[in-house]
Amino acid sequence: MSAETTVGLSRNRWRWHILPQRMQSDFRLGDWVVQPAQCRLSRDGRTLQVRARVMDLLVYLANHPGEVVSKERLLNEVWGSLAVSESALTRTVTELRQALGDSVDAPQLLETIAKRGYRLMGSVESLSAPTGGSAPVSRSTLKMVMSAAA
Repeated sequence: MSAETTVGLSRNRWRWHILPQRMQSDFRLGDWVVQPAQCRLSRDGRTLQVRARVMDLLVYLANHPGEVVSKERLLNEVWGSLAVSESALTRTVTELRQALGDSVDAPQLLETIAKRGYRLMGSVESLSAPTGGSAPVSRSTLKMVMSAAA
């Protein structure tokens, strides 16, 4: 397994998936510095802590910049198979907007696409040094890691 790829356990203990390192490394979103591991957002000398689920949502959207991501896809990917309603997503988006100082009426970073989902509008830039391409993770490696964690 490469240094750029880790195997992670989602919030749902039973669903394994491959997490690219970029999802876990610090990045810049517009004027904000985002530190996913610390659930921290910083800008203009001000630092904010956000809930882990808010950071999970931001990181997922940052890995799909400019793309309209459906509400269903966000619920599946960020919440896994936890039984939550769409209102949980709406509350988390509202919390993220408040933290970023963004407006639903005049969005600069996070746009709501009616009846479709959400789109991250700001530019996303990795703050880690490029390390080249990541090596693919084989099924046997994934099975071995899954077995060891069981």
